[in-house]
Formats: sequence, structure tokens, C-alpha cells
Amino acid sequence: MKIRELYPDVITEDTSYEYKAVLNPDSPIKWAKTLIGYANDKGGTLFVGVSNDGEAFGIDLEEVDKTKLLISRINDRHIFPHIKISFMVTA
Repeated sequence: MKIRELYPDVITEDTSYEYKAVLNPDSPIKWAKTLIGYANDKGGTLFVGVSNDGEAFGIDLEEVDKTKLLISRINDRHIFPHIKISFMVTA
């Protein structure tokens, strides 16, 4: 299923939307820069479990928990002042 079938306003990746199959925990500074960029602009959405071509294949619940923890840790350790982050899981 394509991500735009779930979210019709999301046509492709741009400055507000980014697709990732998984988040690499070895790149916290890269993710901090992405999150800060969203915070400094009009916000943004990071889709995890979505290929570069917009195919939503999903991730298991364990990976969801790991991803949420990783993003929270990045916010706690690398972003000051901390930014508001919200998580949404769609099945």
C-alpha cells in the first residue's frame, strides 16, 4: 500500500515529509538535525516503515518501541531546548 492511500495529502517526500524503512541508531546527530529542521520550519512528519518510493510496509511493534525510544533519546540528549514530538501508530 502506498503512503498516499493512508494520507492523501502526502504525495512524496519533501521538506515536510520523510520516509524511512527504519531509523539507524548509529546516526543520532543526523536524526537530531532532521528533527530540528522540522521544528525550525512549519513542522514535519517522519514516516518509519515506508520505503523511498512511498510503499508502506510497516514495522513490528518491537521496532515501533525501539524507534520511539530512539527519537525520545535523541531529543533528550542532542536537542536543546527540547522539541515537542508526538508519535502515531497506524495499523
